[in-house]
Amino acid sequence: MDVYDELLKLCGFEPGEAKDYKPTLKEGLGKLLVTEDDVRFAVTERLPKCWSVNLEGMRRVLGCWLREYIRLAIPTPDETRICHTFFPQLGMAYLHPIKLADPTVRVGLPDFLATFVGAAFFNVGWKYVEAAEREGAAIEQIGCSLNKIRYGLHILGIVPRVDASICFHSLCDDAALTDQLIHEWDGTNVYTPYRVRDIAFDGDPFDETNIEYFVASLEEGHRKAEEWLSIKIKPEHKTKAMELLVELSTKTYVPILEFMKVDPAPLNGNDLLHAFFPIAVPFDTGYDELFKAHDILQEELKEMVDQGKGVVPKGTPRVTWRIMHPWGCPWIIPMCHELGLSADFGEAFLIGGMQFNKAAEIWERATDVYRMTAGFLPMVSVLGTSLEYMFRCDEEHIKEYKIDGFISTGYRPCRTLEGHSLILARMIEERIGIPCITPDVDVYIDRGDFPKERMRTLLETFADIVKRSKAKKE
Repeated sequence: MDVYDELLKLCGFEPGEAKDYKPTLKEGLGKLLVTEDDVRFAVTERLPKCWSVNLEGMRRVLGCWLREYIRLAIPTPDETRICHTFFPQLGMAYLHPIKLADPTVRVGLPDFLATFVGAAFFNVGWKYVEAAEREGAAIEQIGCSLNKIRYGLHILGIVPRVDASICFHSLCDDAALTDQLIHEWDGTNVYTPYRVRDIAFDGDPFDETNIEYFVASLEEGHRKAEEWLSIKIKPEHKTKAMELLVELSTKTYVPILEFMKVDPAPLNGNDLLHAFFPIAVPFDTGYDELFKAHDILQEELKEMVDQGKGVVPKGTPRVTWRIMHPWGCPWIIPMCHELGLSADFGEAFLIGGMQFNKAAEIWERATDVYRMTAGFLPMVSVLGTSLEYMFRCDEEHIKEYKIDGFISTGYRPCRTLEGHSLILARMIEERIGIPCITPDVDVYIDRGDFPKERMRTLLETFADIVKRSKAKKE
């Protein structure tokens, strides 16, 4: 058994399936610049230490993501055109209608897959970033490594000219500039509405002005896709996409949220990321395997909860990573565990009761699918909206899941994340009274810019403060 066999085993492939898929895997990884040494690193270091691969369901979830990553480099022969969007768009609801309108259109979020799998599993995200930097995307132009990844994938030829690159809103000018550079590089057709106006500090992202903005952006993006792809998106395509989104939410997202209320938590922050995010990413390879994986995973979690088992001992102080869990550096989660902290992924819990109630009001009044979709967007787009609203979301999570400490990621190249991170951490500490830190870390890649030793020293001190704070309250 070689490292490719080990990888397929760790990603939940059955023996016969693994044998058939192995040639495609090796070809795809080669095109994605993943070497045999990178695969060896994944199977000996990253996957077994950073994810709960002792659970069959979790292994199968990771396998679904691996298939999507390989699909970037090896599309099916009948896929003749490409339509992409980029993180943090709600890509599943946005792109799936296009796939339903014409199955020969390949849809996806390549930047997200390249960091969520390429960087997280194999630590190759930096290769895409440095390709962009060599072409001139220096810090003065594009600071964010995620946007550099997106540009680098085009420069390296991994992602060819895209027939339609669309989005419904952009959080930052980096994204708009990246689209411009990609268009100049290979002629990709881009539609990127950039919203300069932020919602007021205490504004409501569900207000009518915001919803109307999302509706208009969604409509215009689909009009561009119809023009550039020569397709017709019918009402039934949009309706089916929304039905799938609801099914994904109820069968995958909501059950995991309930399991995570238990002490000890049955999954870690890295597990949650890959279990939750299919509601945001269109799976071009389909959803059957994902639903099977979650059925198995949830049975395993029920057994763990019944037996009082978790990823850490019962009573371990619980902290949450907020303003983007650093999935490019997944080693941070086991480091937290080593230091006596249970770490989850804050963004996963932001779609709580308050958000669902507000969204339900919009859905009840909705007369078309665009308004229904727009009702979802404030729940997943809080990074670009109201800080007061973000605080209220986190407050709900902290109280319901008994969070003892708050880690608000500081990512200096991103003005959006860095600014929100500092303000939100101060609000949490002052109003709720739990310890907070804002560590510097690259959310999307791990090339040593933020050394592990420095992170360990910071987390050691933070863990001591959290433990003393928890003991004092008890």
